[in-house]
Amino acid sequence: MKTFCYSDKTIDLFKLLKHYTPHRILSDGFCEVIFDYANFYIIATPEVYVAASQNKFDEVINAEFKRINSVFEPKKSDLLLFQNNRVSRLWILRTMLYFTDDVVYNSDEAIKNIEIEAETNPILADLMRKSTSGHSEVVCHPQSVEAKSVNKEFANLVDAGIMLQIDNQLLICFSYHNGFGIYGKTMSPDVIEEDVTPFYELIEIV
Repeated sequence: MKTFCYSDKTIDLFKLLKHYTPHRILSDGFCEVIFDYANFYIIATPEVYVAASQNKFDEVINAEFKRINSVFEPKKSDLLLFQNNRVSRLWILRTMLYFTDDVVYNSDEAIKNIEIEAETNPILADLMRKSTSGHSEVVCHPQSVEAKSVNKEFANLVDAGIMLQIDNQLLICFSYHNGFGIYGKTMSPDVIEEDVTPFYELIEIV
C-alpha cells in the first residue's frame, strides 16, 4: 500500500492556520486556495502522484500546502471568501483510494456516444469497437469494511486535503473524490454528512 499522508512540516502549517487568524482567505474558484497573512501566505494547490494501481497511468491527487514568504498579489479573478475570520476547527480528510480492473468492451453500446461515421471510416469505427475500455476509481472511508477488503498491493492511503470551520461555515480545501479541483468553497453540514464523511476520515488538528 502506498501512503500519501501529510508530513510534520505540513501539519505545522495547519496548526498555524488553526491558531493564527488569516488576514483573508481567497480562491481562484478552481485549483487554488490562499490563506493570506499580509507578509506571507499559505497556498493550497493540487499535487499529482503515481498511484499504486493494477492499471497504467492511474494517479493520486491531493491538496499540497506551501508557505510563501512574500506578499500575496491577488488576481482580478480571485474570490474573497473570508476576511479576518478565525478558524475555529480544522480537520485533515483522509481516504482510501483504489481502482477497479480495466475492462475492454467489444460492443457498439460501449461507443454509442462517440461520433464515428462508420460508413465513411469503417476501419476507425472497427478499431474503436475493439479497443474501448474503462475502469473506476473509488474512495472509501479508511476504517470501513470496504477499505479493509481492498487488495493492499493496489491501495492508496491519501490525505486529500483539509476542511475548516469558520463562522459556522465549513470551508472545503481538498481533492474531492480524487478530482483535480481544490475549490475552496463553503458547504453546509448536511451536505458534508452526505457527501464527505462516508468517504473520508476526519482527523482534527488541535
